[in-house]
Amino acid sequence: MSAQIWVNEYFDVLVTSVSLNEKVASYAPAHRVGTSEVNQADPAQDTDFKDFFTSVDLDKIHSALEALYFRQEKNIWIELTEPLLGYYYFVNLKPVEKNDNRNFVVSFLNKEEVIARDLKETRFIDFYKSIYDEVSYYKIILCLHDMRVLTVNRPFVNDMGGYLHSYVGVAIKDIQFLADTNQLVLFKSLISRQNDFVDMGEKYIDFKSDQEQVIPVKISLSKVVFSGRSLLVLSAHDVTAQRIFEKQTEALIQETELASRAKTEFLANISHELRTPLNAIIGFSQIMKDQVMGKLGSSQYIDFSAEIYRSGNVLLRSINQLLDLAKLEGGNLTLVSEEFDLIDLTKQIIADVAVDCREKEVEAEIYHTSNEMMVVGDKRRMKEGLYNVARNAIRFSPKSGVIEFVLERDEDHASVTVTDFGLGMTEEELDYARKPFAQISSVWTKGGNDGGLGLGLPLAIGFVKKMGGKVSVRSESNIGTSVTLRLPNA
Repeated sequence: MSAQIWVNEYFDVLVTSVSLNEKVASYAPAHRVGTSEVNQADPAQDTDFKDFFTSVDLDKIHSALEALYFRQEKNIWIELTEPLLGYYYFVNLKPVEKNDNRNFVVSFLNKEEVIARDLKETRFIDFYKSIYDEVSYYKIILCLHDMRVLTVNRPFVNDMGGYLHSYVGVAIKDIQFLADTNQLVLFKSLISRQNDFVDMGEKYIDFKSDQEQVIPVKISLSKVVFSGRSLLVLSAHDVTAQRIFEKQTEALIQETELASRAKTEFLANISHELRTPLNAIIGFSQIMKDQVMGKLGSSQYIDFSAEIYRSGNVLLRSINQLLDLAKLEGGNLTLVSEEFDLIDLTKQIIADVAVDCREKEVEAEIYHTSNEMMVVGDKRRMKEGLYNVARNAIRFSPKSGVIEFVLERDEDHASVTVTDFGLGMTEEELDYARKPFAQISSVWTKGGNDGGLGLGLPLAIGFVKKMGGKVSVRSESNIGTSVTLRLPNA
């Protein structure tokens, strides 16, 4: 004859049948799987029936209760790996319909009854195929009224250790799965929110596995009502890989910043070291060229000193560009904000490049719709940027060609556009040309490298952007290039 017990969802025994009590009373405590002792006066009175099951069988039973609770199954059979009390070989679990499926009746069958009924175990209730075990993240379900664990999934058991039955029915505060006391305090504050889980956002906390490994997780909490019971569902995603990636990325950024800072400091230092003696070379060569201290004695000396003077200025301009680049990249470029006339500045640039125009036989033309265009910015830096753009236009214009300076104004800005009608560039070449040190010979394959460090356009873009303006470049292969520098109106 079968014996029965009534249990709740935690497998806490509520009622036992007389036949089962008699079996417990006659069963020798030494044969029990568990470790708790039986009250010899009344063995069934304070017996924890979980002590009589193997861990594997307990996990099967808890999985079955889980299936009855969540999947609304009506009848589940379990074949025990070790006979209960040396007598019962099969367990049958059914929900108690009168109590909203929160209590269950568990029947134990002996060998004769099993043979007579030709019983077979219900396959799907195996713990390893249980609810939520198909996912890769951790999941814990609690009953809100007492914060006891109703179930956990396989990944949680695998990493935190133990068996399913070692968690079910245990108060969440008593489970050792958090990395330290600080994490415990944080976790308690999160689960105490009760009705405010929707707006909690992303929260991170550290679990600790049974191997003492810290597992950073991102948790989410949701409140659900199931079979008339309020439940709290905790999902925790392992973010170890994300944490490692973030640390590696942060280290890489720091390394890159250090390398960039070292490069910037080197450029600044070497520029200063070169510029000091170069100023002396330029100064003394100018004195010799102009014969300030008297005649040199030979006309060739005058030519030589003029070439020294010209070459020194070219080198000084390159060093100044390097120094400006270092300041731009290091965020140390100081600007002086002032009002100035963009038309007058453009005319000064045309005068400054007049010699270059004559050598290339290029005509510079200027067009503007008003007599004055006042803008706000650093006049010296704007002049330097526009000078670099103008020299590039001359350099890549065909012989006897034309470059145009067109000035325009709208409600907020004034602009000057420098256009040449030379080689032009493809989109790919233009993207490359915007980068510092992009040598012209690398992108202008139709022509040779006409000198320069490849800093003219990048510096012009950097200067104007620092002044609150914008530089745009349009180019078409074999047609030409237009560079527009735009600054705010005064």
